[in-house]
Amino acid sequence: MCGGGVVRGRAHRQFRAFAEKLDAPVAITVMGGGGFPGAHPLTTGMVGMHGTQASNTACDQCDLLIAVGCRFSDRVALDPDSFASQAKIVQIDIDRAEIDKNVLTDHHIVGAGQTGAGTAQSAGPPVPPSGVEGGYSPPCKEKPPVEEGPTRS
Repeated sequence: MCGGGVVRGRAHRQFRAFAEKLDAPVAITVMGGGGFPGAHPLTTGMVGMHGTQASNTACDQCDLLIAVGCRFSDRVALDPDSFASQAKIVQIDIDRAEIDKNVLTDHHIVGAGQTGAGTAQSAGPPVPPSGVEGGYSPPCKEKPPVEEGPTRS
């Protein structure tokens, strides 16, 4: 998920390389517009209240949600308690106050989107598609992040 922090932090190149390496669908928040090309084949569109069915369904059905520069506002997570409830959620944000503020995460990285996406991107070779319709969940192998937080129970 591409949030406003990608735009504000000018991390669009790193975010795009990260998404392409994972071959992962990308939902875009209202503030994340411009952080990932809208016409890119991986783009599912906007997410949340003003979002597309594809983006909202992807969030509802994914098993891993990586949100970069996203604060999960009430426009994105309409019902925070049930938002992506089946997924492991990783939140990368520069503002510690936004971590677990609206949506509880399983893991978080406090740092700039460039650092977080760059760290995750450098984790290894590209992950080959699994052939599973609707995508796949690549293993999440990261170098030590700027700061790690506790997991939700």
